[in-house]
Amino acid sequence: MKQTHRFLGVMGGLCLLLPSCKEPEPTISGDILDGNTLQVENLYQKEKYLLSYKIPKPTDKEKPVIILSHGFSATVFEWDEFREWIAEKHPDEILTSQVLLKGHGRNYNAFKKSTWKQWQESITEEYQKLWDLGYRNISLAGSSTSGSLIIDLMRTHYFDRFGTPPKNIFLIDPLVIPSNRFLSLIKYLGRFIGYTDSGSDDDHPLVKKHWYRYYPQAALK
Repeated sequence: MKQTHRFLGVMGGLCLLLPSCKEPEPTISGDILDGNTLQVENLYQKEKYLLSYKIPKPTDKEKPVIILSHGFSATVFEWDEFREWIAEKHPDEILTSQVLLKGHGRNYNAFKKSTWKQWQESITEEYQKLWDLGYRNISLAGSSTSGSLIIDLMRTHYFDRFGTPPKNIFLIDPLVIPSNRFLSLIKYLGRFIGYTDSGSDDDHPLVKKHWYRYYPQAALK
């Protein structure tokens, strides 16, 4: 293993010396989320997704609230069906708040420049806002990478500052140990690769609008 790391280190050093060894960038069409023409509604219709915007002056603060947080390559759309089901079946019983992870829902470059700590801030900022508004029965639901972000908040005792922990925590297919072994080498080989293509050939407009096709190595790392 040490020899492997040493070899990769040498290769990385050589790459730095070669002017032609540039980080590859994808050629992105304008009709997918990765481009510059599509942005998710959460960016300009916050009152539709975020409870802190929808009800800035709540009167029923005892009502249960679930903060819904999406996965690595997704957007708030991942939880739309659940929000709509709650609104139809339990309109007077449960409130939801769908957060958009920072760096997501904009374009490839914004995704590339964002960090996991910034993604996590989207969850903590909405939690803090709802707490400040007087909500105390707050639960968290995170899918995939958001599950990891929530686990990290628990690990670092983030919720201790509130005196009361979240009422419930739901993890949907949380990312704990990546099934793709390649991810363990991304910090060594990422610059050579630049990005990975999800290989999605789904031309459905909802897929193209709400999920990234290209994963920048910086985000994977």
